Amino acid sequence: MFRQNSDNVHKVAPVFMVGLPRSGTTLLYQLLLNHFHWSYFTRWSDCCYLTPVTAYRIQQLIFPKPRYFEYESEYGKLKDQGYLSTVWRPVEGHRIWERWFPREPTHCYESGLSAADREEMRATVAGFVKISGNPFLNKNPRNSVRLIGLIEVFPNALVIVVKRQSLYVAQSLYIARMRRQSDGKNGNNRWWGTKPKEFINLKNLDPLRQAVGQTRAIERELKTQLLSCANRSIEVDYQDICERPGEVLAEIQTLCTKNGIELQRTGDCKATPFPIGNKRNVSESEFDSIAKLLNEF
Repeated sequence: MFRQNSDNVHKVAPVFMVGLPRSGTTLLYQLLLNHFHWSYFTRWSDCCYLTPVTAYRIQQLIFPKPRYFEYESEYGKLKDQGYLSTVWRPVEGHRIWERWFPREPTHCYESGLSAADREEMRATVAGFVKISGNPFLNKNPRNSVRLIGLIEVFPNALVIVVKRQSLYVAQSLYIARMRRQSDGKNGNNRWWGTKPKEFINLKNLDPLRQAVGQTRAIERELKTQLLSCANRSIEVDYQDICERPGEVLAEIQTLCTKNGIELQRTGDCKATPFPIGNKRNVSESEFDSIAKLLNEF
């Protein structure tokens, strides 16, 4: 099993997966968790967000870990497949990250992490590594606008960036908004997903313009944030994840190995291709409007 010198929290090397919401990060997250041994934020630890390391240690002692996670999710959230899966379900860890990063008005990191915050963040990730004996993996699209802060705290971190065509990201974000509106969730709040710096200017627009503006704003911000980890990152295309998942996993494993993170396979689990979701799922006029607005933005 992977052993990292977690006694020295300054050397901890987590792996962060980022990308726009609706870009395919959840699918790659499931693939990585099913094919390699990792530590990660679980539903149990996120519920106990003030003491996540203690919660993680307790669940290691009490609950046997599921051998496999089904490739089923709903807008980024993995579906539960039973009680054990509920406890061990991988989550993005919003409540844990919000101890150090802002939730309002945007998710962007500007500055302000105190020395105590940095030490606590390092100790949390190092605790997961030490307890499990496995490297730490976290998928969270909101971290796409926090990479500068994360790399300041974890200079040895690796970053996996999931890319998908802007047209299909914006379409999916638009559908998510319309679905939320039709379900009557959160009243008149039609926002969905990561809040970029431009959120203040976008929040009162119609759902379609919101989705397109959000897509372009996060793309620009992510490009800037990636400058902080240009030599320790890898870009993965959503279509490649679907068509050749085995090769994508091998590329990520190679990057990890080159940077001192040895991944251990979980077994004989095969990476079979997935259907590609890049297709029109709205009316033709809406689809054309999205394409036109992407050019304008």
